[in-house]
Amino acid sequence: MSKNDTKKKENPLVVEFNKSVKFEDKDIEKVDLRGLNDLKTKDLIELEKQFNLDGNFSSQPEASIAYARLASERVSNLPLEFFDNLGAKEMIKIKNAVMNFFYGEE
Repeated sequence: MSKNDTKKKENPLVVEFNKSVKFEDKDIEKVDLRGLNDLKTKDLIELEKQFNLDGNFSSQPEASIAYARLASERVSNLPLEFFDNLGAKEMIKIKNAVMNFFYGEE
């Protein structure tokens, strides 16, 4: 496979797990966060409100696991319970993808 083929297949918003995660009798191998591209300002305000209602506070919520969890639930077809029971290493991958989406360079 050439470098260009590898580059086409890799998408930083599709977070692949080292091993599949069992959830509701399904084996989930990745989380697709490409829906982040479709978020609008109103969505960000709703996410921030929920983040604060959950008792969180941060001057940079986009850099937190709690915010990544809420954003991931919103843009994927997976419920909060999936993210709540995800292994720490896999959740950090998701948090990094969300944070890089907001703070990464285009």
